[in-house]
Amino acid sequence: MELKRKKWKVLITGRTAVVIIVILTVASAVGWAFTEIIPRDFTFHKDIYRVRWGGVIFSLVSYLRLYDPFHSFWYRGVLAFFAISLLLCIITGWKALIVHSFSFSPPLILGKVTGRAPAIEINWSKLALSGAEKKDIFGYYKKIFGRDIEINAKQISQGYNRVAAYLKGKRYHVKFRKTADGVLFSAMGGRWHYPGNMLFHIAILVITIGGMIGSFQGKKEIMYARKGDVLTLYGSPLSIRVDRFNIIQTRSGEIHNYVTKLSLLNANGDSIQSMKLEVNDPARYGGYDIYQSSYYVDDEEFEWARITCRFAKNGKTESIYIKPDQKTKLPSTDWTVEIKDYNPDFKKGAKGVYSSSRKMLNPALLIEITGAFGHESGWLFLKYPSFNSRFELPVEFSVDYIEPIYYTGLQISSNPGTPLIIVGIALAAVGLLFLFGSSYRLLKGEVGRKGMFIVIAREGGTKMLKREISGMREGLSDILRDIAIDNPGEEG
Repeated sequence: MELKRKKWKVLITGRTAVVIIVILTVASAVGWAFTEIIPRDFTFHKDIYRVRWGGVIFSLVSYLRLYDPFHSFWYRGVLAFFAISLLLCIITGWKALIVHSFSFSPPLILGKVTGRAPAIEINWSKLALSGAEKKDIFGYYKKIFGRDIEINAKQISQGYNRVAAYLKGKRYHVKFRKTADGVLFSAMGGRWHYPGNMLFHIAILVITIGGMIGSFQGKKEIMYARKGDVLTLYGSPLSIRVDRFNIIQTRSGEIHNYVTKLSLLNANGDSIQSMKLEVNDPARYGGYDIYQSSYYVDDEEFEWARITCRFAKNGKTESIYIKPDQKTKLPSTDWTVEIKDYNPDFKKGAKGVYSSSRKMLNPALLIEITGAFGHESGWLFLKYPSFNSRFELPVEFSVDYIEPIYYTGLQISSNPGTPLIIVGIALAAVGLLFLFGSSYRLLKGEVGRKGMFIVIAREGGTKMLKREISGMREGLSDILRDIAIDNPGEEG
């Protein structure tokens, strides 16, 4: 039984807390890193990444859910372990909190209770010597050559009252008990230090629970849609419709921004709100965060393409516009041209031709020319025309423009634990204010016939500095000196 108790207590030791916090920090850092490393469209284009990365890496990323690590089993396990450790710490610490902060009493026997050397010790005789000559030179010499003086019970009571008033002025709470030899007292300062510490622990637990709720019940996914497509918001009767998607380019052709205009639809399909999304400017509605995440072009869809034909005989050029699944007649001939395949990012591997990505990095068209001679086919490249296929025809073909069909990539996420996280952050701020804004002190002392002394029974946070103790010693000496000097100087 004792062994089990020791094992249980290991979970709430300071060393264990440090280890858990380090593990959680590392797990969070790793999770954040992988959200930046793994492409956001991983789940939507798994086939591409399986080919690009290989089976082993792809399976590892999928199993560990590195594309969405904060919803993975291993991150949830770390959060759960951290929450259990915090909960046990709070359960076992609340009694000590009450004892330290709201329950204290004067000592019964000061020396035996504390077992510590006095931090402050003031002797009546020394106080009398420090100023008696100013009022009574004869009394001063009498005290030098006589024995230590003792003051009476009334002066002891007066001395305690002055000490208590001084300590209360320093924001200490004071309790006392009278004895035959004097007055025993306890003084507690910074009582909100330990409640602040406990409140901070509770706040971290609330934040952790909020994180666990978000990890288990929250969801984040990338959804792609064309103009006119409707996307259903998971867990809600609401849906969103893509009304427009624009890609804004610089003069050099680089993509500067992309903007999506959406309509929020109710269960009947009626528009109830419009919203505009840009990169780094998300929209929020009903607990859903909608981000403009990315875009892509499909490897099987395009609007139209413009192809130029240059005749070798007279150098004449003709341009034709071709749409998908359409045969277009080439002027001045009886030939027809048809687009048989389209790749936005042309690559050729061991298994043939494929699109390496869903962006217009190396767009290419596979065209087929049909006529009385039969038919020929070949690839035309928009950005690298020198790689165009050569045909056994007196015509040279090139592609001038391809109008792709763009899909906007929307990251839609919900986190039902967000309210708890916000509450936890607020509680943590208050807890830290109490924790660092007050320094716990528990002093125990006695005002007796020989003088006064104080020991430091307990400290929270930082220890009392020597200058604090020195300042308190000087202050108490000043307020007690008058009592010692007013003593008639009789030998005890």
